[in-house]
Amino acid sequence: MISRRLLVHLALLVGFLIAPAAEAGNQIWTATFLQARTQADSGVTGWLDLHGRRREDGFVGIVRPGLGYAFSPALSVFAGYAYIPTLTDEGGNKREQRIWQQVIVTQPLGADVKVSGRLRLEQRFGSGDELGHRMRAQLRGQWTASPGLHLVAWDEAFFGLNDTDWAAKQGYDQNRLFVGLGVDTKVKGVRVEAGYLNLILTKDAKVDHAISVNVFMNLWP
Repeated sequence: MISRRLLVHLALLVGFLIAPAAEAGNQIWTATFLQARTQADSGVTGWLDLHGRRREDGFVGIVRPGLGYAFSPALSVFAGYAYIPTLTDEGGNKREQRIWQQVIVTQPLGADVKVSGRLRLEQRFGSGDELGHRMRAQLRGQWTASPGLHLVAWDEAFFGLNDTDWAAKQGYDQNRLFVGLGVDTKVKGVRVEAGYLNLILTKDAKVDHAISVNVFMNLWP
């Protein structure tokens, strides 16, 4: 059992990580992730994630529904559609649509640690005529520090699989690294995670910072 003093120190550490992003004012990311099925461990599973991302020059939204199947708590597969509008402060806008498929593998490492991996393929429809293909690989770790409180870290790498006439490029595209805290709420199946998100964008040769707040809702018995 972790002590209350250590929990305070961990919270302060996350605060220090978030502070530079808040001062820089780069980005604020919020998201809700919903999964629902009629059985706890397996079966047909509905998926929906909704995102709102405030950037320095505008706003990005994502609506991503999907449908999948959980073979067990350790393995699930999904496929779906995504709609991504981008609105700039100068009045410009663009829209991207995607078809996506993913597999998620989860493995507990003892009573308090859980590791998961997610591999996602995307077929992207941009402003041009060509279809862009991209692969995303995420590795996530979660440590239960005390009942209802978790330390969370994950990293996701993006790889473009082809060039397109609307500026999607083949090769290593970007990397996202998250470090934060997760808290189980009093509502069954609902968890909130908040922390610092580091964004490496190879196309623009820049590093961005974001405050990230995510709500996870797992609706099953």
